[in-house]
Amino acid sequence: MGGRVTVVGSSGFLGTALVSKLQDEGVETLALSRKNAPDLTDLQADWETLFEGSSAVINCAGKAHDLRRLSREEARTYALVNGVTPGGMARAAYKVGIPRFVQLSTAKVLGDHTNGRALLESDIPSPRGVYALSKALGEGLVLEAADDANASAVVVRVPLVIGRPFKGNLALLEKAIRAGIPLPLNHSSVSKRSYVQLEDLLEVLTRVALLKGPLPEILHVRSEPDMTASELADFVGSSIGMRPKFVSVPASLLTSFTAALGRGEMAAKLTGEFLLSDEASRKALHTQGV
Repeated sequence: MGGRVTVVGSSGFLGTALVSKLQDEGVETLALSRKNAPDLTDLQADWETLFEGSSAVINCAGKAHDLRRLSREEARTYALVNGVTPGGMARAAYKVGIPRFVQLSTAKVLGDHTNGRALLESDIPSPRGVYALSKALGEGLVLEAADDANASAVVVRVPLVIGRPFKGNLALLEKAIRAGIPLPLNHSSVSKRSYVQLEDLLEVLTRVALLKGPLPEILHVRSEPDMTASELADFVGSSIGMRPKFVSVPASLLTSFTAALGRGEMAAKLTGEFLLSDEASRKALHTQGV
């Protein structure tokens, strides 16, 4: 599959890196961001004109982060940006003859924790929270559009993405490490979690966009190995040339304490088990020479 690749959400953390990756490989790239693309809440947006002439579209745009309390308007924005608009983009792409639409999604559509069994590509979605619910909606609408057009849609699900500059909880870890604050993350009760290195994700997205052959509708992308929070902190520390300090606190106690401060979800995201399987995806990509 040759030709131009359109990246929606090109000004974000992932989109910026993806555009650079594509251009470094000599791929003609159309970068769409807030500066030159419609508002993602605009249901009348003309995506067809923007997409025409491309061979693939990768949608990296979206609204992230769960909020405990949502206004009706905020909930509507999540549903539009992460759900309805990606479906509309896919339909627009297929209408102008683009053979493949790639939708970036999250492993959180399958749940927010595991219990000794990694989540599979074939598992039934069980989203919790407005972010995961809206991303699950987007997956469904994109795949439905592909079925109706007899075209190819690939939903790429990822766990937390690790890359510089660090974002979210990783940025908080970096800040704490730089400040020399002891991290309560190295107790034996802290479970492993799946992550994906930015470079690994970029490689898969690039190959999926350029590939001519068939691919599964759902792909999982993760990097090896899975890590505990202390191992993740060591990784963050090594990337900035500093060794993190630790204190040993049971995960349950840490979660309870932070919950009392209104930050229990943050602790759970670092200490609770969340494992993603990418075995079927790796086999499919290997078969297609990716």
